[in-house]
Amino acid sequence: MQPARPAIARSLVALILAGSFFVGAASCFSTKSYAGTSEVKSIAGGEVISLSCPTASFCLGVTQGSEYIVFNGRQWSAPKAITHLDVGEMSASCSSSQYCVAVAANDSYMFVFNGNTWSQEGTSADFGSVTCTHDEFCMGDSSWIVRGRAMSYINGPLESYPPVDCVTPQFCLDLVQVNQKNYQTYIFNGHEWTGSRAYIPATTSTADVFSCGSVRHCIAISSQIVRNTKTVAVTYELNGSTWSALRTNNEVLTANESAGYSLSCVTANFCAALEDPGASYDPHHGQLMTFNGSDWSDPLTIDPGYNFNAVSCATSRFCVAVDGNTSNVSAHAFEFNGKGWIPMQ
Repeated sequence: MQPARPAIARSLVALILAGSFFVGAASCFSTKSYAGTSEVKSIAGGEVISLSCPTASFCLGVTQGSEYIVFNGRQWSAPKAITHLDVGEMSASCSSSQYCVAVAANDSYMFVFNGNTWSQEGTSADFGSVTCTHDEFCMGDSSWIVRGRAMSYINGPLESYPPVDCVTPQFCLDLVQVNQKNYQTYIFNGHEWTGSRAYIPATTSTADVFSCGSVRHCIAISSQIVRNTKTVAVTYELNGSTWSALRTNNEVLTANESAGYSLSCVTANFCAALEDPGASYDPHHGQLMTFNGSDWSDPLTIDPGYNFNAVSCATSRFCVAVDGNTSNVSAHAFEFNGKGWIPMQ
């Protein structure tokens, strides 16, 4: 279900495989600028790099400065510190408004949120990232589990990117590169990880991102082909036990060496995705798209000048995308209401 993603990882595409799959003709980019107007108010004093929305009445975002903000269904709270320790960038995931886990991406710190306060609960693992589902169950980097406040280790694929995704405590998925051509799918059944016979084609980089909307149904976005002299990303669908490339009419997302993606799927028929191509590549920042199970919407650039970092969906009628601008020391949030994206105040 992918209630959270950490700050978008940057994938390096060193080799592009051309002509493998068909992707439809390019669609026109539409741009709606809210930047610098009274329509959008800053929700934090810095970039929001991690976001989790388990329900339409609760979201939690984490800033670069290890602060957190909360959306209560009406408005965002003022930023508060998760910890005063120097832990670097953090990612967080929530299963409810009363249970969130935040981890230091490159250090050994874990914090648990009870709806009011944070407590430090772990100091002995290189956590990387975390994804939480219901029943206060979280998985991190395929190698550790959090149940409530207790952490335990398991033998897993040990892949840190793309981050593992869990739908229930009995179903998590990870992709692991097994050779230069393929990534193997690993499934967690609540007790152990098992490699399956489901493979996805590989480039010299890992698949960019994936998200599972239900048990055994996942979507992956991977930079794979060149079309009309432009590198485009291909959408792959895992339906049961086999990955297949979808022939979408719209180009999925423009892929390039510095592109970062975030993807959130809540059902087999709905996902929201964003790409931040980086200022050096494209003046359009924060391309947002939705997926209806067979095709992507036209990409929408909604906030030029700001770098989108994460998207999280609670339902097909409630998603939030967050961005930030380090120069302006501000961040914006946009809500998808089932019809379009609007600024949140």
